[in-house]
Amino acid sequence: MTEITTHSTPVAWRPLANEGADLPPATVIVRVGETFDARVTLGPEEYLFVVSAPNGPPVYRGLLPVR
Repeated sequence: MTEITTHSTPVAWRPLANEGADLPPATVIVRVGETFDARVTLGPEEYLFVVSAPNGPPVYRGLLPVR
């Protein structure tokens, strides 16, 4: 699961492609070694970017500053 939040509120983002193939609007599963494209519009703020395995704890948490 990939999530971008600000002040504990999820930010909407739209999946575009996986491994170069266009995607329908649906849940996307990205496996190790795959690429994934998404579109998100962010205003100037500090966001939290979290990646976790399905039903698992976060494997990456990082701040995403946007100016």
